[in-house]
Amino acid sequence: MKTSVALCTYNGAKYIAEQIESILAQTISPNEIIICDDGSIDNTIEILKRYKEKYPDIIKLYRNDQNLKVIKNFEKAISLCTGDIIFLSDQDDIWFPNKIKEVINFFEKHPNIGACFHNLQLIKLGELSEDTVWDAILLKKNILDFIFEKNKLVEYILKYNNILTGAALAIKKEIVNHILPLDERLIHDYQIALKLGIRNEITFIPKILGAYRIHENQQIGVGKLLSKKDKEKSIKEYIEGIEDIELEIKYLLTALEKAQEYSCFIPELSDYVDFFKSKIKNSKIDFFKKTTYIQKKKTLFRWYRYKFLNTSLLDVLIK
Repeated sequence: MKTSVALCTYNGAKYIAEQIESILAQTISPNEIIICDDGSIDNTIEILKRYKEKYPDIIKLYRNDQNLKVIKNFEKAISLCTGDIIFLSDQDDIWFPNKIKEVINFFEKHPNIGACFHNLQLIKLGELSEDTVWDAILLKKNILDFIFEKNKLVEYILKYNNILTGAALAIKKEIVNHILPLDERLIHDYQIALKLGIRNEITFIPKILGAYRIHENQQIGVGKLLSKKDKEKSIKEYIEGIEDIELEIKYLLTALEKAQEYSCFIPELSDYVDFFKSKIKNSKIDFFKKTTYIQKKKTLFRWYRYKFLNTSLLDVLIK
């Protein structure tokens, strides 16, 4: 399989050489590295030109006439790739030497899969830590198994958070038309996850194949993502069985709001709008069936006062 790397840069001089070196050091070399620079004003371009001169058959450098910003820059880089497999790459991470080999092997063993992603070790304060991206977003192997065995990727990421990191993503060229164009209202890896999840065309490789850098100047990332106890509890119950129905309704409402917002540029999400409305209604019914009168009264007052359900008392007092 021919492989391409879609690498986007913007003022990335500090780490770009380390990123490129890790790609060039792969046990199976990429056939092409498509680099789209989005108007860097540091010495990123000078560094990229040196690599292009040294590896003219592999590296293709494009400079945007105007700043496209990260989402449209990735759209451009992906569209320029000619390989059978397209790897997305940030400008400041590190690929482990066997990444391309592992992904190729995975696609060969799973020919019906159109895209895959893997875990990434975190680089904190310049040092490789024991923590991973999946740790940061409360993602465990049993949760991943549940999500993909039950085809619940879209439901999960709308309820909780995106689990697909762009720097860990590989896509087959044959399904690029399923993700492009990218809309500027939602970060590229999130909307790619939604689009491929709707089609059930993506899965995961349960391996750590790179390192993800957390620093103040990164354009996007998980560095500021905070894990909350109620989210961890809700995810656990999502897998094992719902007990805290009020908490479940909270996250269902979040999912409904996102589905409604994103359906204007991902029309297939309109089905999920109906799905979440139905789930919320059924959860309300369960809540009022299973709670005591005093708890029900207190909860009703709180919901009504803070408009938690965005509904009327008549609606929540379901038979």
